[in-house]
Amino acid sequence: MQKLTKDRIVLIIPYYGSMPPYFDLWKNSAEANHEITFLIVTDLKVPVKKSSNIKVLKMSFDTLKNRIANMLKMKIKLNAPYKLCDYKPAYGLLFYDEIKKFDFWGFCDMDLIFGNIASFIDDEILNRYDKISFHGHFCLMRNCEKMNTLFQNSYSRVLDFRHAFSTNYSCHFDENGTIAWPQNETQIRCYMEAKFVDPKWDSYELICCGNLSECCAIYENGKLTFVNLKKRKEQEIMYIHLQKRKMYGDKQIHGQKFAILRNEFINITEEISHDQIIDELSLKEVDEVKKEQFFKDVREKRKKQVITNLLTGAIRFRINRYRYSWKSR
Repeated sequence: MQKLTKDRIVLIIPYYGSMPPYFDLWKNSAEANHEITFLIVTDLKVPVKKSSNIKVLKMSFDTLKNRIANMLKMKIKLNAPYKLCDYKPAYGLLFYDEIKKFDFWGFCDMDLIFGNIASFIDDEILNRYDKISFHGHFCLMRNCEKMNTLFQNSYSRVLDFRHAFSTNYSCHFDENGTIAWPQNETQIRCYMEAKFVDPKWDSYELICCGNLSECCAIYENGKLTFVNLKKRKEQEIMYIHLQKRKMYGDKQIHGQKFAILRNEFINITEEISHDQIIDELSLKEVDEVKKEQFFKDVREKRKKQVITNLLTGAIRFRINRYRYSWKSR
């Protein structure tokens, strides 16, 4: 039987702006993983109980920026909270005083719905590995000096933290930077087998991994299952990442059973069986009005992203990165 000892893992989540639209669903799925601590760094009022494994560290965005600059002893670019994705690899160093009792620290996003994390990451895996996954939406690092400072390493033709932290352009340093390449160092043990689903954000149907068949996810009392509706194949997953996907129906969800289909959360009554859920979801027809609105939103997001990239220095960043890569040859 897999075992995950309580308080070995902390996930650090700085968050600014307004609360995520389906925060309650994220919160419920996070609290179901009671062995893990979720530390939200924010100036917002977060509706969690004191007994929750979700903890809140009150901190303004300006205070956080100053803390980063002071830690690195360098000028940084961090005009908007979204840019924090590039600073995720530095969280182990940045928040060391708050997390020093934990064996592992990590980061995750709040556009996730978690399943049972302990089904995929247990004490045995934590004892054997130093780094688990490499994605920006979920990653764990052993809480030690080597891993906490890994983001400061340099590799040939790999994005360096000094470049990532000197532009307001979001460089995706959490996935493309130096922490994504420790497998090049044999002394760092990496585990990349945790199962998750990251559907294409610009597809109305939930499809991923080259599979064109429509899928759904079913959350039942802390367990998350991903189902291929056409082939009736299913597998338990650790989480689903609903990146950039505007979701509907979260206000109607009650209890511990719901489904995720296309861009909608669907409530499930306690009496209905797992097989019946799949049968009903397979028969649910596409709402053409919602589908048209979905693709309209996608086009708008693409336009805004292009404009944002240009305004935050995307062209200059790409030129500098090319020059850096060329010098590294």
